Amino acid sequence: LFFVVPKITKNRDLAEAAINFFASDQMQKEIGVKIGELSVNSPKVAPDVAAVQPEWAKVYPVQPADFDKIGYYPYTFYDKNSDKIQKIWDREILRKA
Repeated sequence: LFFVVPKITKNRDLAEAAINFFASDQMQKEIGVKIGELSVNSPKVAPDVAAVQPEWAKVYPVQPADFDKIGYYPYTFYDKNSDKIQKIWDREILRKA
């Protein structure tokens, strides 16, 4: 999972606060331990999740070195396509909710 905030968002502070909350070590650990179906983005808590969810540990990165191997689209890709991302988000996610 990943989140982006369009440049022209109406409430950037709220969007960034939500992302920071979701990405916090505490929340990532809760998601991993209680749900066990999503990866966590924190190398600090991944070993704790793996201890509780051994099947999870077979699929997702657990050790810090595992996280070093993950690749992402460059942020310039998201920036270049931010208008399209926003339109799709508004049309497909927000309006159908």
